[in-house]
Amino acid sequence: MADRFHWQATLDEVYACYPEAKYRPVIGITGNYGEATCKLGEGYYQSIAAAGGVPVVIPPINDPATILNVLENIDALVLSGGADYNPLYAGEEPSSQLGGINATRDLPELLITRLAYNRQLPVLGICRGIQTLVMALDGKVAQDIRESVNAQSLKHSQDADRSEPTHSVQVADDSILSQIYQGQTTLYVNSFHHQAVKDAGKRFRVVATATDGVIEAIESTEFKPIIGVQWHPECLCEGKPLFEWLVREATTFHTIHKIHDKTLTLDTHCDTPMFFPKGIQFGHRDPKILVDLHKMTEGRQDATIMVAYLPQKYEGNPTAYADGIFDEIERIADQYHDYLAIARTPEELYTHKREGRKSIMLGIENGLALHGDLANVRHFAERGIVYMTLCHNGDNDICVVDR
Repeated sequence: MADRFHWQATLDEVYACYPEAKYRPVIGITGNYGEATCKLGEGYYQSIAAAGGVPVVIPPINDPATILNVLENIDALVLSGGADYNPLYAGEEPSSQLGGINATRDLPELLITRLAYNRQLPVLGICRGIQTLVMALDGKVAQDIRESVNAQSLKHSQDADRSEPTHSVQVADDSILSQIYQGQTTLYVNSFHHQAVKDAGKRFRVVATATDGVIEAIESTEFKPIIGVQWHPECLCEGKPLFEWLVREATTFHTIHKIHDKTLTLDTHCDTPMFFPKGIQFGHRDPKILVDLHKMTEGRQDATIMVAYLPQKYEGNPTAYADGIFDEIERIADQYHDYLAIARTPEELYTHKREGRKSIMLGIENGLALHGDLANVRHFAERGIVYMTLCHNGDNDICVVDR
């Protein structure tokens, strides 16, 4: 019989192989909190390990820099179960049926959920976690299940052991959840909640309900790998497929990041300069524009071509107008020079990537920018313009749209 206290023997086994371990995706799990202790039920981390992932507990720290650095080092996220949310985060006053809240968890988990969503991380929300998804991503949570329509007939807070399923849920047959369970449209689940999703919002669709109409599972409507379930799969033998799905998605996420590390990605057209007159800030995450430094970072985009667009009936000096746009782009690059630079050649694109900086290239839409003078071709070439569309929305003096 082996001596279980001879730990060096296990270490010798590690040293006898190379690599010492193959890569497994890292799955962050939000920790519960109580009595000045970050805690987590063993089912969460054991289920992730059994599915082939590496579980890491994320303590409830509401410092955004800490959260962002956590997200840079995980491949997927589990939002764990727990107490009610403070309804003030949803702009609501507390119902008389509100249960105990966990103020330490609320803000950190709302932040990490939205920031993980921005970064395309795979997410599995469990019990409170499905409510976290909805709270963070523009849906609504009923403070008590009795506030939900037709939610009167089932017992949703079971007395049976956590490993015992106590009611059924009906699963949409065209859902990812059904695929995970090999086409099953009825699942048997456990139940430990008195709150429930009231409105999944536009980012999610409901894919499973209990027989009384309570929402039991949601999925992304935006093709993101995000699922929320109201039950606790980590306590059920039948829960393993959900964790296997999460580990597969996390593996894909990690693989894609490795590809981005080796590959330069260039967006060949960006309309951000059209919004300069509206006072947009390229270093702010701005909903009015599709490309800014935040979104480039979240999407692992290395470079974009910002274009000076000239309206067909522009009445001023179009060359000066285009130059003004390029002056503003150069000002932006100078403002964020540690993270951003103008690239005028392919070589500079790759140099900036090695330096850890994003690149902006310059383009022109509409030959009107030449102002009828072909000498301006040289002028813009010397500014580093990499392309020009001679015609755009109509004819000009050097280009006819239908020829």
